[in-house]
Amino acid sequence: MDNSIDPFLMSPIQERAYQITEGMQYGTEESAIHGKINHDAIDFAAAIGSSVRAAASGFAIAGYQFEYAFTDLTRAKVRLWQNKTVGYGLGRFVLILHLEPALRDRWLYTIYGHLLSTASHIPFYEPERRINDADTGWEPIKFRQSPQAHITSAVIVKQGELIGEVGITGMEWGVEGSSELEYHPANYWDEPHTHFVTEIRGPQGEKIEHLDPFGIYADETAYTKVRAAGVGLWLPTRD
Repeated sequence: MDNSIDPFLMSPIQERAYQITEGMQYGTEESAIHGKINHDAIDFAAAIGSSVRAAASGFAIAGYQFEYAFTDLTRAKVRLWQNKTVGYGLGRFVLILHLEPALRDRWLYTIYGHLLSTASHIPFYEPERRINDADTGWEPIKFRQSPQAHITSAVIVKQGELIGEVGITGMEWGVEGSSELEYHPANYWDEPHTHFVTEIRGPQGEKIEHLDPFGIYADETAYTKVRAAGVGLWLPTRD
């Protein structure tokens, strides 16, 4: 089986079986939880502790992010789902800057979120606690910086190198903190998976656009059809 995403990126999950549970747009239930349609990532569901690997070579750092969800932009009321406070975020993540393909003033990054743990050789930057913001949570540092600053903060990883393990951090029912490691299903609203983002950023680390590495999940209609047909959802076992 060809497990590549495109000629440049390989799949971050190389286990014998995994499930794509969300595409670039959320399904109905996830949209209700988040209060939005855009997902801007691909979710690779796999057994907790499964290996997560670099989709391409680059410069990697690790960190943590968590926040509460709010019902609207006023942030006056925390979002509830099934009468529980919704907390969400990347949790433990690895962020990789890729220097190829070369883009003028546009830089390609991949992000791997909700990790159980990150590889010990990748520098982990402890998050900052939000204390003067109604949106309480944990803010990652060095997450948006210039490519030059990112490189000085990072270590080089090779394509296919182990960078972490599949987890569920950042998807808690109102649990906050950066020390949780064990998976307790009752505390989380989603299955263990890696939230895989392909993002183009500008010269100061600002987001320009999210790229869909698969293409077939570009809209909810396409995703729904693919999911209903079972095509591309459970991928075949590799020999």
